[in-house]
Amino acid sequence: MRAGRAEVSARTAPPPLPPAGELPKPGPLPAGSLLPFSRNGLFTGRVEPLRAAARALLYDGKEAGAAYVVQGLGGVGKTQLAVQFAFCYGRYFRGCTGSTRPSRPDWTPRWRPVERR
Repeated sequence: MRAGRAEVSARTAPPPLPPAGELPKPGPLPAGSLLPFSRNGLFTGRVEPLRAAARALLYDGKEAGAAYVVQGLGGVGKTQLAVQFAFCYGRYFRGCTGSTRPSRPDWTPRWRPVERR
C-alpha cells in the first residue's frame, strides 16, 4: 500500500464493539476514511495507551465519542500510536479523519474518529 492512502472497507455500519480491554487486530478503515498515513506493520507494544484511547472514545458512557488528544515530545511515537489506533479501532466508527500541520510548532497531530452511531 502506498503512503497517504488508507485501506477502506465497503461496510456502512460499524460492527459490534469487542469486549472492553480487548485489543483488536488491525483491520480496514471504514469506507470514506481519510488518513494521510499507512499502517506501520512493525508497530509493537503501547497496548495500554491504545486501550486507554478506546476506553475514552468507545466505552466510557457519556464521554464516548469525545476527542482524544495524544501529546508528548517530538519523536516519541504520537503519530504512530494514532495511526495504530485508527487501524485497530477505526472500523467501529463510521469514518476516520486525520490531519497534520507541521508549519505550527505548537500544533500536535490529532485524529478524531467520526461518530459511532
